[in-house]
Amino acid sequence: MLLHSNPSSASVFSEDDRVTAGGDASDLEAVGVIRETPEGSYATAFLVAPCYALSAKHIVHHADPIGRNVTLRFKLWQRSDGTNTTSAAVVAAGGRAQAAGDLSQDWLLLRLDRCLGDHLGYFRLSREAMKIRGAGPITPKLIAVGYPADRLPALRPTIDPACRVRLITSYGLLHDCATLPGNSGGPLMAWNAQHRRYEVVAINVAGHDRRVPEAFDLDSANAAVSVEPIVAILDRRAAESIDSVWRPSEVDPAGDPAIARGTPGADR
Repeated sequence: MLLHSNPSSASVFSEDDRVTAGGDASDLEAVGVIRETPEGSYATAFLVAPCYALSAKHIVHHADPIGRNVTLRFKLWQRSDGTNTTSAAVVAAGGRAQAAGDLSQDWLLLRLDRCLGDHLGYFRLSREAMKIRGAGPITPKLIAVGYPADRLPALRPTIDPACRVRLITSYGLLHDCATLPGNSGGPLMAWNAQHRRYEVVAINVAGHDRRVPEAFDLDSANAAVSVEPIVAILDRRAAESIDSVWRPSEVDPAGDPAIARGTPGADR
């Protein structure tokens, strides 16, 4: 059974190689947390344009989330003075699931009251996300970023620097990226060799609520939603082009990508 916002077990396969972002985490300022209410469960969200962010639909507990308001906060490691916090409204969302286990509609597009992407930067969405396992410029190696509950006290994003999409289905992308409570809504990024940059290919949405085996198998795979159908929606809604200048890292992963830099065990 797939879990969403309040699972009690972790989906981390084999050795846990996650790292906590070190330094000022400037490459990951566009990754934050989303809450529907101050007392509610949280998830990860990330900026995709100066005034827009993406997250997982299931964090908003309403059958029709359009128009619902949430709170987004970024740069958790800095003292909260409201500078990096904003209200946001759901302006687009996935539709009704077509069958049991269909996670392809588990996404939200949010319009921020304050356009924090102007100073925090934002991530590019891949226009070739579904080519990740086939011929094309996208490598199947992924970097996953989020705020999992077991590392939230560190107040910095946690990175899984080397995971993969294992299978693409009409219901979602199955992957082996570490997924714990809080990771829902986080970006899965791949290196586009043609454009020499990282791009978001999917939104992490679910892990399993049973014990995960040491070795990966598809029965225990975690799940994500491809961003490919969301690109056109964002193009229509955003006054800004998603191809304009941005801040998150565009360095070659064969070198020393800042986006994957961190200090293992840096939690406090």
